[in-house]
Parts: sequence; C-alpha cells; structure tokens
Amino acid sequence: MKPTAFITGSTLGIGKATALQFAREGWRVIIHGLTEETCKSVVNEIKQATDNQYIDYYSCDLAELDEIEKMARFIQDNYPSLDAFILNAGTFSA
Repeated sequence: MKPTAFITGSTLGIGKATALQFAREGWRVIIHGLTEETCKSVVNEIKQATDNQYIDYYSCDLAELDEIEKMARFIQDNYPSLDAFILNAGTFSA
C-alpha cells in the first residue's frame, strides 16, 4: 500500500511544490484547496508531471468549522491512514 499524504493549501506555492515532490516519490497525495476547479487543475497537472495516478483532492474553506468536520469524515471514510498530514494552508486578514 502506498503511503498517503494530505496537504492543505496545496494548489499553489510551497504546498503545490510539496505535493509534487511527494507524488514524484510515489506517494498517494490528497490535494486541498479552496475550490474544486483549482484542485482538479492541480491534480491533472501533477498526474501529468509525475505519471502518478494516485492523486486525489478535497476542496473546502478551512475558515468554516463545519467544512473542516466534513473533510475529516471524508478522510476517515476514504483512507485507512494518513502517513503525512501537512498543514500548509494560510490565511490573510487585513
């Protein structure tokens, strides 16, 4: 079984680079981002760049507690374990 990594904020910047590296190393990677459209785009990009087809995604707004709870249930229901959980998502407030 492939090790599994879940990376929040992995649709751009350091999170995306981290997801790409895990995928290159053969891990199953779960991309997280704010929108489904962005997540799908990054999943396709990483699959093409690495030939790793074990790239999934979950989109949600981490500022919403109910969305975090849904995400946690999704992970529990779909993945037997997480080998890496990288909290990369950031927030900006003015």
